[in-house]
Amino acid sequence: MGLARFFECVIRYQHDGKLGHAMMAADMFVKVGRHCRLVTAALIAGPWPGRDITQIEAALAERPTTTQVFVVAAVLALLAALSVFAGQFGLVGLAVFWLAVILIVA
Repeated sequence: MGLARFFECVIRYQHDGKLGHAMMAADMFVKVGRHCRLVTAALIAGPWPGRDITQIEAALAERPTTTQVFVVAAVLALLAALSVFAGQFGLVGLAVFWLAVILIVA
């Protein structure tokens, strides 16, 4: 069962009032998606002068869903890859990585 089919079933059951765990899962996916988009906006807005998180998130929200998913996945994959690279340098590498992330977001 593909993801599109899953959401189609969730929407259909939502209208019928027969929702249970499927709605809870759909709500969870929506919330996780929003948080991932917010993290992505924060990471993009950090090094971009003149832009703040709300502007980046609004620009991201205007895009089609597939573009949003691609941008969020690409930024989070890059973040994960950089964390693995930093982990090769031990605790000092991870500390420098987290310090850089905190400075970018702040």
